[in-house]
Amino acid sequence: MIIASCQSGSPTTSSPVQSDTTSVKSSISRFIGNYVTSDYAERDKGYDWVAVSIDTLGSEKIRVKVRSRSDLKKPTCTVDVDAVKVAEGIFKAELLNGHALLVFNGANLTIKPASEKDEAALYYYCSGGASFAGKYVKTDAQLDTLKSK
Repeated sequence: MIIASCQSGSPTTSSPVQSDTTSVKSSISRFIGNYVTSDYAERDKGYDWVAVSIDTLGSEKIRVKVRSRSDLKKPTCTVDVDAVKVAEGIFKAELLNGHALLVFNGANLTIKPASEKDEAALYYYCSGGASFAGKYVKTDAQLDTLKSK
């Protein structure tokens, strides 16, 4: 049996490529949002807290903004940096004097130095001996923007 088809024009191949791009973007989009330290829930009691906002810059890159409370005192940590995907759920940010890894696992985010020699880099952006390394949990609540400028 022979099957023949006559069709004018060339076949399109954009659909699979578009589908792949969409799936990559959606894989990044699950990390987008706000993450906070456990002390954020106690902010009304005067606890210090840190929030991390994640936004997308493309299929392999995110924007990271770290803010801490600033209502009662000078903010402890302020960081604005971009990070690139190095593995599924892992992004690497180039800091002024080292690198940080952002590791996403479900609703949790862990920020840590990329290596031992990078540990000091996470203290550079904070005052009072603080570091923005640590564990954060994703929140759907609106961030307390008056206190995180």
